[in-house]
Order: sequence, then C-alpha cells, then structure tokens
Amino acid sequence: MLKQKIIALEENYFKLKRPIKIKIKSINGRIIYSKFPMDLFYKYNKKTEKIATLEEVIHLRIKAFKSLMKNVPELKKVVSNIEKNHNSRNIEKLLNVARTKSIKELEKEIYSIWKIRPTTSVHMVRAIDVDGIDKIFFYNGNPFDNEEDMTKSFTGELSDGGIRYNQKAIRKIIKETPRSCKMSHKDYLSAKGGNFSGIDWLNHPIFSKSIQNKKLFEKYVYSLQVLNLLDFYHQGKHSGWRPGEMKINYGRLISLGYKGEAFYPSNNSTLDHCMIVLAKKI
Repeated sequence: MLKQKIIALEENYFKLKRPIKIKIKSINGRIIYSKFPMDLFYKYNKKTEKIATLEEVIHLRIKAFKSLMKNVPELKKVVSNIEKNHNSRNIEKLLNVARTKSIKELEKEIYSIWKIRPTTSVHMVRAIDVDGIDKIFFYNGNPFDNEEDMTKSFTGELSDGGIRYNQKAIRKIIKETPRSCKMSHKDYLSAKGGNFSGIDWLNHPIFSKSIQNKKLFEKYVYSLQVLNLLDFYHQGKHSGWRPGEMKINYGRLISLGYKGEAFYPSNNSTLDHCMIVLAKKI
C-alpha cells in the first residue's frame, strides 16, 4: 500500500512540478532533463542555443533573489534586523511572517532557477600543467573537437572517477584555462568537502576558484545565506562535494544546487541530470 502511495506522490505531483522554463526579466531559457549527463548534449539546438555557464546560472539566481526581496518586503525587513541585531526578541515572529509570504511568491516561474541542480559548462579536470605540476583546472566551455570525441569520453568508463578526457581536450583545457582558475592537486585534496557556513563557503579554495567574478560570488553567497532563513532544515549551512578519487586526465562537469547540493561535480555514472540552455546572441 505504501509503495503505491510513494509512486502516486511522484506521478501525481513531483513530476508535474519540475520546472521547464527560465524567465527572468528579458532572459528566457529552457530546462532540459535526462537520465545520464551525456544525453543532455543532444537535447538542444547548438546553432541557436548554448549551455548556461556557472556564472550565468549564478547571475540568474541573483536576479531571482532580488525579485524575492523586492516582492516580499517582510523578508527584507527581517534580514535587515538580523544584520543589525535589532529587535532580537521579535526575530522569530517576523521571520515566520516572511516565510508565510514567501511560500506563495516562490511558486512563480522566475524562481525555477533555484529549484533545480543544473549542470553547467564548467569542467573541473585534473591534468599535468606545462610546468609539470599536477593541477585541477576549472575550464569553461567545450574542450572537445567534435561530438564523437565527447561521446567517447562520457560513455567510455562509467566510474566515480569522473569522465576521461582525450589528449586534444586536455591540451585545450591546459592552454585556455586562466591562471586564476587553476590550483595544485595537493591544495585541492587538502580543501575538504562537507557542510560550511556562509563565510567558510565564500573563502573555500575550490568553490571560489571555480568562479572568476569574485563580486558576483559574494552576492551569490549572500543570496544563499538569506534563502537559508526560509528553511526549517540545515539552517545556515551549504554543502559542497570535493571528489578526491579523480585520476589524471579525468574530470567532471560542475552542477549548482542548493543546500546539500550547492556544489556538485557530477559524473557519468549518476542518474537524473538537468541543464539550462539559453538563446545565443546573434
């Protein structure tokens, strides 16, 4: 009986609630889904659409967050009071009002960007740099020359070690990744994954290294902190996964979720993935 109820909840509600559109001011996009990450790359028009970058996802999330703060002034007020440590006795009462008002507001399409864990165009790859040092590269773009090479990488070795990149892709990643988006593998391993406060998240060597625009990253972490006030679970904490088993010339695409999936480098052996595709500027 309970098994049937579990299926019913999935079929009659959760599946129907999956966002399929991104509409934030003048920006329109689609959310595509697939069982395996590889299949995402065949579900959009490469001539007219592009995969959203990690920074584009963050930028869109911040825009949606600003809309929430504008449309729910009670939330803006309680956040200001907390920051100033004012009316501490009434904080929970004010916060409950803000939570109630936010529930209805968050049903709007503009907040779809926060309700998914999209795979971005940023690859986190381990390789030997030209100086001979074992490093982690945060490469934004498509390092593969053609779809055949990409397919071989994604479908070749299904393991938790990530995706194996061919030599052409590795050379491109090494050549085109900015210095600010590299770190030694030794430093990478010493930076642990897990649960973090806002300031620890902001200063984390891996999460911060994956984003070049530091001011944008600060705004994003602030958004995460404020949105945490609306939750009853895991308050004030953000989770990031730091996979330690990546071999040389292997890597993963970075996904951005929320709460327990705030930084999630997915691989080709995990299930249920999505991606935001935006119109190309012609």
